[in-house]
Amino acid sequence: MKTWFKKHFAVSELGAETLQKATFACFLTDLWNMTPVILLMFLADQLLNHRFT
Repeated sequence: MKTWFKKHFAVSELGAETLQKATFACFLTDLWNMTPVILLMFLADQLLNHRFT
C-alpha cells in the first residue's frame, strides 16, 4: 500500500508510512462511529420482526 501512496500522491517513504497509519486510523474511527447505529438497526429489526410475525 505504501508503494501505491508513493506512486499516486508523490510522497516520500515517511509520508507514505504516515498516510497509511492515518488511513487505518480513519477506518477504525469510522467503524467505531457506525457500531451504535448498526446495533440499533439490528435491535429495531429484531423487535419489528418478532412483533409482526
